[in-house]
Amino acid sequence: MQKFIYLKYQSGLITDGFWKQCRHPNYFGELLIYLSFVIMVIETPLWWLPTLILTLFIIAVWIPNMIKIDKSLSRFEEHKSYKEKTAFIIPYIL
Repeated sequence: MQKFIYLKYQSGLITDGFWKQCRHPNYFGELLIYLSFVIMVIETPLWWLPTLILTLFIIAVWIPNMIKIDKSLSRFEEHKSYKEKTAFIIPYIL
């Protein structure tokens, strides 16, 4: 919603709100949801299956898409400094 409202009234690189802490807050939110599913099955014999699927999905789909988004946003002048001071996906960690 923040991205929609922001881009409705001005264009450019979003560097405040959720995007101030993390370059990909939507992926971070999805990661939290999927990790909760993994936590729910952690005590079952097949706990490794959802973990494996999530890991493969992140490697095969999310990371290439996030890199593509970063390349697309590099057209903005402030992107380089924004990239240096914000986390890739997990705020304050990664």
